[in-house]
Amino acid sequence: MKTNRKMKREAKRQYKPLNDILTVMKHYFPDFMNLLSSIFDPRHQSYMTYSQEKLIMTAMFGHFSHVPSRRCMNLCFNHDNIIRNFQILFGFDHDEIPHGDTINNYFKNVAIDNLRKIIYKMFKNLINKKMFDDYKTKGDYYLYQMY
Repeated sequence: MKTNRKMKREAKRQYKPLNDILTVMKHYFPDFMNLLSSIFDPRHQSYMTYSQEKLIMTAMFGHFSHVPSRRCMNLCFNHDNIIRNFQILFGFDHDEIPHGDTINNYFKNVAIDNLRKIIYKMFKNLINKKMFDDYKTKGDYYLYQMY
């Protein structure tokens, strides 16, 4: 069946990425915030306003929301409703979302291997929960497809 514009609008209206992402995170990665807090924070403690968990979560939701740049993220996330949602969801105790430059400076200084270890733990958790079993070939090997 061919989709028309009305059907596309309806599908877009029903799509709630934030809800889907939070559901997946709660189900498959309940200790995700603890994993983030285990990363060594290279910033000087006296200059820190936002925790690294809040910086990473803000960057992640900017990415999941298809925000094209950090500058655009500053503009798009600078609404009371979004700030209130971040306060409720992630325990933000600030009245502002971290600025894009603050997030960039954090990611410039953090050791990338620490972030890779978290991704490794997440994939290991998914493998243990047999999420990728449908993609095994010959019953033993995971199929890796490069895009």
